[in-house]
This record gives sequence, structure tokens and C-alpha cells, in this order.
Amino acid sequence: MSDVVLVALISAAGSAVISVGVVAVNLFYHYRSAAADRSARTTEREEDRREWYERTMFKKRLLAAQEANAWVMKLNHAIDLNRQARVVGEDSGDMTRARSEIAELARSARDWYDDNAYLLTDGLPSDLSFVGLTNAVLRYVRGEADLSEVRDFWRRTHGQLSARVQSLLGLHEEP
Repeated sequence: MSDVVLVALISAAGSAVISVGVVAVNLFYHYRSAAADRSARTTEREEDRREWYERTMFKKRLLAAQEANAWVMKLNHAIDLNRQARVVGEDSGDMTRARSEIAELARSARDWYDDNAYLLTDGLPSDLSFVGLTNAVLRYVRGEADLSEVRDFWRRTHGQLSARVQSLLGLHEEP
């Protein structure tokens, strides 16, 4: 073989080796870049899901606190109407019906609480006085408790719900 052909073959082989090397390096960096991109997208999706969950739970917790407050106000209103009817001395048949309606309202409030209690606390429900309020109302309509007991539970429950809403909204009362 002539020197020219030999140089051309060595040159072609060298170019092929360099080309394969360049392709291999490009593929290696492309793979690393694609893996890093996939990892970044996965992290971003996880953050998006976490933010969605936090927003959703915030909305559910705030709604539960608002609904609990509505139940507390309904119970308060019903007790006030009953107390006013007692003062005016309405018919005992009407009073019996009113008491059974208040008792049913208290049971409905308790059922609602049983279904939503975990939304009213950050952990397991423990010291919310909502249940105490519904029990006090039931005892009141049966004549086993006086109005002051119901009012005490009402104040405590209302205070706890106000604190819960302030906690959810990030508000704090000034001392």
C-alpha cells in the first residue's frame, strides 16, 4: 500500500473514532440532562400536588369552621326563642314541640360534628366543646340543665371556633 492510502485510512479511522467519541459524549450529556430534567419536573409536580392539597385542606377546614359556627348560632337562636317563649308563657303544647325541634337540631349538629370533627382540629379531635354544647342543649330541653350551663358551653365553643378561624387565616389577636 502506498503511503497516501495508508495516511487516508488512518485519517478515516481517526475521524470515525473521533466521531464515535463525540457522539458518545453527546449521548452521555444528553442522558444526564434528560435525567436532571425529569427529576426537576417530578419535584415540581410533587410541589404542585402539595400546594393543591394544602389549598384544598385550607378551604375545607375554613368551611368546616364556618359551618360549625353556623350550628352554634342556630342552637343559640333556638334556645333564645325557647327562653323568650317561656317568659311569655306560651301554650305547653307549643313548648313541647319547640323543645323537640331544639333537641332534633342539637342531634343534627352532633351528627354534623361527628362527620367533620377532624377538619376542626389539626390533630385528632379532643377538647372541642362543640359536643359539650350539643349535650348541654339536650339536657336543657329535657329540664336537666339550666341556661347558664348552655351559655358556658356556647361561649367556650364560640371562642374555640374563633381561635380556629384566626389560626387558619394566620391572624393573631394583639395582647
